[in-house]
Amino acid sequence: MSGWVLLRGIPLLFLISVLTLAAGCAGKGSPDSIMEDKQIQARLDLAERHLIQGENRQAMQQLMRVQGQDPDIPRLNFDLGLAYTALGDMPKATAAYKRAVKVRPDYAEAWNNLGQIYLSQGNLKQAEKALHKALDVVTYMTPEKAAYNLARLWRKRNNPDKALEFARKSIQENWRFSPGYILAADLLQNRGKDKEALSLLRQGAEADPNNMELLLKLAENLVRSGKDQKAKKWFRRIDQERPKSPQAEVARDYLEFLQ
Repeated sequence: MSGWVLLRGIPLLFLISVLTLAAGCAGKGSPDSIMEDKQIQARLDLAERHLIQGENRQAMQQLMRVQGQDPDIPRLNFDLGLAYTALGDMPKATAAYKRAVKVRPDYAEAWNNLGQIYLSQGNLKQAEKALHKALDVVTYMTPEKAAYNLARLWRKRNNPDKALEFARKSIQENWRFSPGYILAADLLQNRGKDKEALSLLRQGAEADPNNMELLLKLAENLVRSGKDQKAKKWFRRIDQERPKSPQAEVARDYLEFLQ
């Protein structure tokens, strides 16, 4: 899902800037405790590298060792949430994210991931609360993700106006956020605003010209608008630049159909 950062299929939100260790670690200040903190951070770094590589159980081994030393570190619990999500254990992932935001209430990335879990479970009330908690954090580095998830939430509630509002907000927060363009265009198209949807997809293609899903969506909308020749250019580009991608396979089908 686009509300997560996906690396090799593993949900991974902004690991390179995860929050530092909780201020309440025992014994801070002494040489021994400083070394202990460095060892904890090293294990968390290693766990995160395992997660990036899709080595989820190896990541969990490192995280369990840190948990035995200090179970209340926000970064630890965030990483545990990622690992449990990757392993498909949503109850434990939920509990981990809850521990992270309990210790660090401004942990926006954890609030967003918690909201996304609730959203996937159909718990829309709790999802909305968590996602707004994320957006309320002024230091949140990727607010477009929470805004996008709120757009998805309002779409599930059959409120296309609110869904479009938050889809547009995700683009305002990050003008290169392709999922926001795609969702907003879908919402506009469903309301019969094809020209506006096409214009938005063109903006998205300019903002993120390497996103094949976005380019495919643009080309498909050009076909629906009767602009086959312009669509062919995009289909060919997708096929040439990413010939092994799923989008290229669809593009080739369109090119064959449009001959």
